[in-house]
Amino acid sequence: MFDLALLPELSKNSPNELLLQDKTWSAQGWNNYETTFVVNDALAACGQVELYIHQVNKNWNIEIDDVQISRRSTLAPSLTPTAAPTEFANPGSSSPTEVPTAVPTLSTVTSCPPIEEYVELPAGPVMLERSSTLCIITKADVDSNGTKTEIAPVARSFNGGDWEKHAGEFAEGLLYGKTFGDYTQGCQITLPELAAGQKYFISSYVDSSARRLNQADEEKKAIARLMQQSTFGTTLADFEGWNRGPVTQESAAEWVKEQMLLPLTSHREYLRKRTNPRWVLFCTVDVLTSVLSPFYSTYLVPVDL
Repeated sequence: MFDLALLPELSKNSPNELLLQDKTWSAQGWNNYETTFVVNDALAACGQVELYIHQVNKNWNIEIDDVQISRRSTLAPSLTPTAAPTEFANPGSSSPTEVPTAVPTLSTVTSCPPIEEYVELPAGPVMLERSSTLCIITKADVDSNGTKTEIAPVARSFNGGDWEKHAGEFAEGLLYGKTFGDYTQGCQITLPELAAGQKYFISSYVDSSARRLNQADEEKKAIARLMQQSTFGTTLADFEGWNRGPVTQESAAEWVKEQMLLPLTSHREYLRKRTNPRWVLFCTVDVLTSVLSPFYSTYLVPVDL
């Protein structure tokens, strides 16, 4: 049996050539061959794998059966790493009692400014206070007059939560590979350097709860949504004529039934009446009867057409 439980190595001369580790051949019976290979990204992306056997004597008849490619995990390292450095060890010292932090933390905490004020932030490590309202770090292009353009959000904190990357491709690309470290006093991150003429700014905004609609406005919003989704177009009179209270499943069903009982109207008829009005053609055409004759004016009216 030619059992290539095939995990072959690649040839240095031909990247697609598979070399068998054991080339012993028995001419009297079945032969089993097996080898291993590492699956790289290119090979893992292949949807079809083909196996070729070449450099075989053309006078031989070879029967192949049970060709398999199976996954095999690597073995664990055989050597156990040392628990601590063995050189220059002080026998009298003891192990640290506390785990050190991953990066140095800053003692100075940057607070969010008052609402609608912009404060410039330098690039580099910064410890940010959590915002009880809404606080956003932005990038802006600043000209010589101090005018800010091309403003893009970078990070945010709101309702006392931790700082996080702002949604969007710009923030994801700018802070790629960077994360916020969360500490008791705030959240720390290292802001990358920006191009010339670009700066970071931090600003605060009103609490999102202060911009929420009251109950009456929420009901109006629900009525408008129902009419927008269930009609080809609504009017202010239709909107103000709603007299069924809050939009519920029952009130919406009653309104739909009432609309279905109304007389049928034709949008095409409505459009034709207003886009194809009657008109009268009146124009003047100058006709040259001969080379020496004067021009004559001929008037065309709808009867002539």
